[in-house]
Amino acid sequence: AAMMQRENCFFLRERYQRLTAVLDEYSIPYLPGGAGLFLWIDLRAWLEFQTGGFPAKRDERKAVGIEEAAMGDREAEMERALYLRLIHEFGLLLTPGASMRTESPGFF
Repeated sequence: AAMMQRENCFFLRERYQRLTAVLDEYSIPYLPGGAGLFLWIDLRAWLEFQTGGFPAKRDERKAVGIEEAAMGDREAEMERALYLRLIHEFGLLLTPGASMRTESPGFF
């Protein structure tokens, strides 16, 4: 069990270092994690504040917990649009901040 725990810690540290190296390389801000692979990635620069609206329908909002978000509806919908873009265009599945009850949009 001790060997498995050391091995697991090694792989977690290695993946964390790889992830933060990519974020650093592309100047993507993040708050360093304290355990495992958990960290806040700041993608606010990629939110589309300049557009008038997003195609999210009222009944689809529950998919990412927008109704429970600590932020306003418009900000949560902007975050949802980015969340869907990350999935569909880049194959990245990140936990949106709205579902974690963050107060500001754009954190994943």
